[in-house]
Amino acid sequence: MMGYFLLIKIKSGFLDLKNPLKLFLFLMLALTSVLYGWLLALFSQQVLMGDVGELTINLLFNYILLIIFIITLLRMIFPTYKPQQALFPLSYPLSRWHGYLFSVINGFFTPYFFYLLLFLVSGSVFLGEYNIVFLAAGSLVLVSSQLFTRLIQYFIDFRLKKKAFLVLVIVAILATGLYLLSITLVDFGSWPGILVVALLLVSGYFLEINQLEPKKHEHNGGLKKNSGVYLKLITNNPKVRGPLLVAMVGKVLFFGVDIFLMETKEEHLMNGELFYWIVASPLIIYTYVFNNTWGFWKAIWLNIEIRTGDAKQLLWQHLRLMSLPLIADICITLPLLYISWGEAGFILTFYFTSAFFLIAMSFFWSVFTPRQINATFQMKGSTSPVSVLISMAGVLLLTTLRVNNWFYLIVPLYVIFGGMGIWVALNYYDNGKGILMRKLSK
Repeated sequence: MMGYFLLIKIKSGFLDLKNPLKLFLFLMLALTSVLYGWLLALFSQQVLMGDVGELTINLLFNYILLIIFIITLLRMIFPTYKPQQALFPLSYPLSRWHGYLFSVINGFFTPYFFYLLLFLVSGSVFLGEYNIVFLAAGSLVLVSSQLFTRLIQYFIDFRLKKKAFLVLVIVAILATGLYLLSITLVDFGSWPGILVVALLLVSGYFLEINQLEPKKHEHNGGLKKNSGVYLKLITNNPKVRGPLLVAMVGKVLFFGVDIFLMETKEEHLMNGELFYWIVASPLIIYTYVFNNTWGFWKAIWLNIEIRTGDAKQLLWQHLRLMSLPLIADICITLPLLYISWGEAGFILTFYFTSAFFLIAMSFFWSVFTPRQINATFQMKGSTSPVSVLISMAGVLLLTTLRVNNWFYLIVPLYVIFGGMGIWVALNYYDNGKGILMRKLSK
């Protein structure tokens, strides 16, 4: 029965790929996972040769595995908390143990685990040395973090018998033992990892059979209804989805070519000057979409205007709409920039200063220079030329940080100008709403 269940889940995953858009996204995300695995292997080689200060290969692996563990835990609450539910009802003719195992296995059939496992496999393939250690440790850390997440959710979602709280004691003893034995995450690739997975699996089953009843979440319906709403506002809007997809795919390809040139010819794409840093900044998602947020989401603006007309609420919705694309841009750009340049101070200052400036000014542009959006890619452009020019000029000026450390003095000016942009938009929104109505009604 277990084999049949796995076959159904795999078949269901392949059937989803009949949709051309889903197939394209699958291929691009799979390619990105493999690319990051390859980049990890390249960086590991530099660590082994002693080119990265005092960083050792074990320390590098521990950092990566710790990030995997933390992100897997955070999935429980981001973007919203999703209560744990049994895969089969208790009335189903299935033993509690088998029902529990099916629920555990079903939890791993998500895109998150597929792409992360692909990253681990590709990283181990390209690594050569330490490949088995990395793959085994990464897989066991991934499984452990998911089982640990399930343990936490039992206490959140269910009323449990008193003896169920013995699990907390077991987990505390286990954590103390790992600490006293100086077990690192890399060591999870051998018996410690197997032992931890086994104990977490048994502990989860113990909680499973000691449930009394599900807790009533008063806002559970609202959570389910609103889960991923901002993601849907992006993915279900083709005029937004297309440009952002082009932007993200273009970035991955751009940095892929740049790293290839560095490895083969020891030179950066475009010599690492001017236009290079325009691509490296988050500018593209603003010149494509978020310098004209209400042109793309006119219905949201009208809804807020009719209900409250509150500029602060409009700003909050503007920030929430751009949060997921900006997080995606950060995840793509910062690791690749660090691998290419290794100048952490400059990279972080440049990226986050430009991001703050672009975020702040994008609200100003969205209020005072809106444009009607009639097609996914329109000839007249989706954002105003003034906003594009000023945004580009702001990013280009920040590249002077590489010329001389004295130019770091301009960073506070970006914060001030960005703050002024938000202040003007909030305080003069009553005048700006007339512009919005006139230009978005053409």
